[in-house]
Amino acid sequence: MSEPSEPTGLYLLTPRQPAAGTLNSLLAAALAGGGIACVCVDGGESQDLQQAIATCQAAGAAALLRDPARAGGQEVDGVHLDHSDEDDDQALFDHVRQARVAQDRAGGIVGVGGLRTRHQAMNAGELDVDYVMFGEPDAADTLPSADAVLERVRWWAEIFTVPCVAYARSLEDVGPLVEAGADFIALREAVWSDQRGSRAAIDEVLAMMTARAAEVS
Repeated sequence: MSEPSEPTGLYLLTPRQPAAGTLNSLLAAALAGGGIACVCVDGGESQDLQQAIATCQAAGAAALLRDPARAGGQEVDGVHLDHSDEDDDQALFDHVRQARVAQDRAGGIVGVGGLRTRHQAMNAGELDVDYVMFGEPDAADTLPSADAVLERVRWWAEIFTVPCVAYARSLEDVGPLVEAGADFIALREAVWSDQRGSRAAIDEVLAMMTARAAEVS
């Protein structure tokens, strides 16, 4: 089993369809206690996006946009690209190259998700990306099995140097993914649907990560 060389970071994805005007307040509550390395802002009206990006950055979290076409008008820290089933290797290369050129001007991050096969993941890892993501829902909101995500994270962590973000569908998935070697844990529904509130869920995850770091130090 590979051990993470640095403490695992926390990567937050915003709710899929927040009610109009609520995105910034949701983020402000989740980010209030700190500890979040990165936020992928997924959707929202232009005004909501501007406020959400500013809130993330004020809390010390990098703000990424899932839609690269909208990043040009925002002062974001990077973009997240999805490898769709329709993309071939050349299409993925073109998307990453365009994003890389745009983000390099601002020193921004380019990450890739939607990688369902090892072949896709290896191709993405060779394209000068800052991270790859495994385990997130596809366009039909279907999730791979927990075992499949663990296998992919272990494989990646043992062979490659590009950071790996592992999507946890529940808080119970966090510990095994950290042990598998994920550099970052991505959370969405597990945070936003927690009846205790998003911050309580985040604090629980951060405590898990701190305990894990203490075990391996």
